[in-house]
Amino acid sequence: MRTNYHRPIIISCVAGAGMCTTVMVFYPGLMSWDSIVQFQQASTRVISGDFHPPIMAYVWHHIHQLIPGPFGMMLLHNLMFWTGLALIAFACRLGILGATICILGIGFFPPVFGLLGILWKDVGMGAALTLSIGMMLVGARESSILLVALSILPLFYALSVRPNAPAAIIPLAVLVFWSADTALGRQLLKLRAYVCLSLILTLTLFVTSRAMNRAIVTSMPPDVPETALQFSMLHDLEGISVRIGQVRFPVYVRRTRPEITMGALHRMYDPADVNRFVFNDYWETNSFNTWNRNEFDELVRYWWESVTTYPTAYLGHRSQVLATMFQIRGIHYPFQEGFANNDLGLHFQPTLFYLYVVAFLNRTKEVFFRGWVFLGIALTIMSYGWFRGRWISATVCASGVLYVLPYVVVSCGSDFRFIWWLVVSTLISVPLLVGETAAPFVPKYVKTGDSLRGESPGKIHN
Repeated sequence: MRTNYHRPIIISCVAGAGMCTTVMVFYPGLMSWDSIVQFQQASTRVISGDFHPPIMAYVWHHIHQLIPGPFGMMLLHNLMFWTGLALIAFACRLGILGATICILGIGFFPPVFGLLGILWKDVGMGAALTLSIGMMLVGARESSILLVALSILPLFYALSVRPNAPAAIIPLAVLVFWSADTALGRQLLKLRAYVCLSLILTLTLFVTSRAMNRAIVTSMPPDVPETALQFSMLHDLEGISVRIGQVRFPVYVRRTRPEITMGALHRMYDPADVNRFVFNDYWETNSFNTWNRNEFDELVRYWWESVTTYPTAYLGHRSQVLATMFQIRGIHYPFQEGFANNDLGLHFQPTLFYLYVVAFLNRTKEVFFRGWVFLGIALTIMSYGWFRGRWISATVCASGVLYVLPYVVVSCGSDFRFIWWLVVSTLISVPLLVGETAAPFVPKYVKTGDSLRGESPGKIHN
C-alpha cells in the first residue's frame, strides 16, 4: 500500500523535473517566422485566418496578458505535454522505474525534446493530444467519467490548430467513448458503433472549431481560400512543369508573373521546400496567394487538369516530396534555432545548456530525425495490436499514421515538425503496449448487484 501511495507523487515529480529541464534549456521559447507572426497577432489582437490557426493566437493573447512574451505559451505546451506523459505512465500501472523510463525516455528523446521549446502549432497540437490520451486512460482506469469528458477539451484545441488534425482525432475519439464505457463499467459496444460515434464527435468538434475560428478572426474575412492548400497546389504545378518541360500555371499567375520561365523553375524547384518558390526575391509573394475566390477556383481546376493529364509527372513529384518529408532523402529543417529575424525587438540569448543541447541535436540529427523509421514502427504496432487485441496502443499509432496520410496529396514543405505527432504517438504506444500486456486496462470497480468486483471489460466486440 505504501508503494501505491507514493507512486503518483513520484511520477508527478519526474514529469515536473522533465518540464523544468525543458523550460531551463529553451527559455523563453524559440520562434521561427511562423511563430513570430502568431505572436504578433496575439500581442496586437489582430488575428487573421489566412495561414495560422486563429485559436492559437487567441489563447496566446490571453496568456500574453499574464506572462508577456513567448514564455507563457511555451509553458502551456510543456505543461500539457509532461502532464500527459505522467498520466499515461500512471494509467499503464508501470512500476516507479518503468514510469520514470517512460516519461523521461519519451520526453528527452531527441526528436521530441528538440521541438518542445519551439512555439509551433504542431507542438501545441501534439502536446494537447498527449494530455487528452492521458486523461482518457486515467479516467478509464480510475472510473472517472468527468476526467474522460474533460479530455475532449485538449482534443478540441488540437483539432483547431492544424488543418489535418481531424484525421488524427478520429481514432482518439474512439478512445474517448471506450474510456467512457469503461469508466462507467458498461458493456463495450461493437467496433463499428464506436467508429460511428467517433466520426460524429470529430465532425461536431470540427464544425465547432470552424465556427469559433470564424468568430476569432478580426483582420480579414474568415472564408478566404486556405493558403497552405494554395501553396501545395502551386508546388505540385511547379513539380509537374519541371518534369514535362512546360510552364503550367493558372492564367492569373502567368498574367502577374510573366517572368516565370523554365530556367527559373529549374533553379528554384526543391521537392522538400515550397518556400523556395513562393517566397522568393525574384518576384512578389502576393502573386501566389490569392484572396479572390474565382482565382482560387481557377487554381483548383488547373491543378486537377494538370494532375490528370500528366499523372506520371505528378506522381514522380509527390513521391519525391514524401521521400523528403519522411527524411528518406536528407534531413529537412529538423528544428528551429533561436529566434527568426524580426522587427518586434525580440532577441534570443542562448544559455550554455541550450548550446550543448543544440550541438548534440545537430550531431545526431542524421540518426534520430528519420521519419520513415517511426512510420514503420507505427505500422508494425498497429498490425500487432490489431491481431493480438492490444487495440489501445494500435489506436494511438493509428492517430499518428492517419495524421500524416493527407501529406500524400497535400503538403507545403518537409519540415520535421509536420510529422512530430507521428513520432510522439509512436513512442507513447510502446508503454501502452507494455501496459496492455502486463495489466489490462480495467476500471477501478464495476457494480454488480450489491457487490463490487474487479472486472475486465474485455475487447471491443467485433
